[in-house]
Amino acid sequence: MTDSGGSRRRRSRRRRRARVRRALLTGLVVVSLLLTTGGWVGFRGWQTRTHLLNAAGLAKELSTEVVGGDAGRAQRTLAALQEQAGAARRATGDPGWWLGQRAPYAGNDLTAMRQIAVAVDDLTRLAFPTLLRLDLASLVPSRGASTWPGCAPSPPRSRPPTGRSGRPPRGSRPCRPTTSSGRCGRRSSGCVPSSTGSVT
Repeated sequence: MTDSGGSRRRRSRRRRRARVRRALLTGLVVVSLLLTTGGWVGFRGWQTRTHLLNAAGLAKELSTEVVGGDAGRAQRTLAALQEQAGAARRATGDPGWWLGQRAPYAGNDLTAMRQIAVAVDDLTRLAFPTLLRLDLASLVPSRGASTWPGCAPSPPRSRPPTGRSGRPPRGSRPCRPTTSSGRCGRRSSGCVPSSTGSVT
């Protein structure tokens, strides 16, 4: 009777030790995964920050080259800018970063960094190439008038004939003003002879 009770106690202690070992092993694995994920996300965050800073410098160079009309250098700068922006987007798109975005405190910062990287990459691939295809010289005013295709100055205003007293001469037809819309939103006013008879 005593031996059976002692054996039960020994089995119970062995089961408790096994449960404790399993809990410790599970906790160690979880902590190791968290530390590994955190280190990986931190490394990727450092990479993303570096790529975004490089992209900002290249964007400044690109604007200077576009304004200066250096198309060749602007194309090369745009290619480097697209490479940096694409690398930042890829660095924030792996599974480790996705898990980091679900973290209670750092998740919001990681989500914001991901959105910035995606926005910069979209700009470099969609907007900036269109900017380089524009003829910026056509937007520069020439002697007070824009040279943009489709825009033309309005015709000069016409005045009705007047006599010495400033009134229309006797026998002339009175004019009524008319308004016509010119190109590019400009409006010009003119004078059209009235259909009525002469003023007496």
